[in-house]
Amino acid sequence: MDKMEKARHRHSDEHPTRVEENRIKAPVLLTILVFTLCFLVACMTTGLPPIHGATSTTPALTTTPSILATNNTPVSPILSTTTQPRGLTAVNNFEPSKQGGGLFNGSLFDDRTYSNPNIAGLTFRTSWEDIEPTQGNFVWAKLDTVFANAEKNGKWVELVLIPGFGTPAWALQGAQTATFSVIYGPGKGENLLLPLPWDQTYLDRWFAFLKAVSARYQNRTSFLKIAADGPTSVTAEMSLPNAPSDLCTWVKLGYTSDRLIGAWKQVFANYAQIFQRQYFSLALYPPLPIVSTTRCENGNPISPDPSESKRVTSAIVGLGV
Repeated sequence: MDKMEKARHRHSDEHPTRVEENRIKAPVLLTILVFTLCFLVACMTTGLPPIHGATSTTPALTTTPSILATNNTPVSPILSTTTQPRGLTAVNNFEPSKQGGGLFNGSLFDDRTYSNPNIAGLTFRTSWEDIEPTQGNFVWAKLDTVFANAEKNGKWVELVLIPGFGTPAWALQGAQTATFSVIYGPGKGENLLLPLPWDQTYLDRWFAFLKAVSARYQNRTSFLKIAADGPTSVTAEMSLPNAPSDLCTWVKLGYTSDRLIGAWKQVFANYAQIFQRQYFSLALYPPLPIVSTTRCENGNPISPDPSESKRVTSAIVGLGV
């Protein structure tokens, strides 16, 4: 694969071309150590909520043809560099929307964060809803600010753009959804609509949004990394609601491991085409332990299989490497 990174606790990315396992073991182990350290330091400095995953990355070394930015101004292609995301990163907090929603809307960094000599990179998290509140109408102010200040201060940028519970209301229309409780992080315990991770209408709208992000920022020299997500719920982790009652809801909705794996296959293929100059991260979280024999009685799942979670994790990671 040209791009994929495997281990960091919450923010990470991926890319879909296969490489031999013995070619990625050492880089993956190094990435795990580096990004785990980055995440721990970021948590101590920004007070992040607890996380549950792991992540991974590999670089893109390709060139990309000219594209049109969102203002229709041609953007000249530049050669991808071998510059890798290194060092400690600062991770921003979330802020509640002033309209009463937007649990995963990102808060801008303090000015001192940009100038801090101990910080090499900036991980900026915000929701899809925050950037495209209505279809085709983008609010780029936060991302513009982060990129501009990062480049003034010699920092690199990672984007963690959150669909799932962070999906705008317009993108849920016509898509299959179900109501679930947020399992951790902002709004924990709140019941929200979640698009089904395999729904094609939802995925197609998500990929169209990512193309707009790439058209505006892919040539920024500071833009080194983006989290791969889509079939997700909270932040960019692979998590889906997994309480016993949630498992019964998933069974009724027709969840299968193959459907989830198929959705991630689309994610990797699209990220490979859309973000040809960036590293990707994949934030691991155990997939649902639902198998063909799983059923529900009185609201409780019968015969879930924990080994299925491990199998599906391996299958999804394998798609990226």
